[in-house]
Amino acid sequence: TWPYPGAFPLGCHARDHTLIDAPTHRARTWAAEQTLRAGLLTIVDSADLDLLATRKLQLAAERSGAPALLLHPSNRP
Repeated sequence: TWPYPGAFPLGCHARDHTLIDAPTHRARTWAAEQTLRAGLLTIVDSADLDLLATRKLQLAAERSGAPALLLHPSNRP
């Protein structure tokens, strides 16, 4: 299920997206980079991503012009 129900008012509906559940932060970073390079809106749970991973996503978003939203749930450490 979509883990961020608060995104629904923003127009993000379950029927309009693909949820990628990557087993590692490296795999999640790679998948997010690919969607950004494709010019797609990318929403990432960034709770366990390091500075290098988030920088890669920033650069991919800047190059493609695609929006990236990095979420860090407040109920996680």
